[in-house]
Amino acid sequence: ILVLTLFSLATIGLIFSAFFVLTRASSVLMSSLEFPIYVVSGAMFPISLLPDWVGYISKSLAPSWGVEALRSVAFDGYVESIFVTNVGMMMILNIFYLVIATGLFYVIEKNIRRHGTIGRI
Repeated sequence: ILVLTLFSLATIGLIFSAFFVLTRASSVLMSSLEFPIYVVSGAMFPISLLPDWVGYISKSLAPSWGVEALRSVAFDGYVESIFVTNVGMMMILNIFYLVIATGLFYVIEKNIRRHGTIGRI
């Protein structure tokens, strides 16, 4: 589960990296997006401590499902239905993220080839 959760963070990073190709301020952008992802996904502390509306956002992030699977195995013991649901949702979202990242890189590459430059596509 830990490896799959780290993979889910990597797939989110792929989506962000597509935008980093287009900007020179990628370090600033990454610094400002890294901490909120950790907080909203539940990696820093449980999502139940956050406001209710954050829970809806966290369900769209694959790492939150992985963190919940890790927590359920570590603290509650192995419950198959919870485990399978968390892992299944995490894998579905990972595939969705990979499709989005692939599409973004395809569009960026197409525009770079058309305009002959990376800046301001």
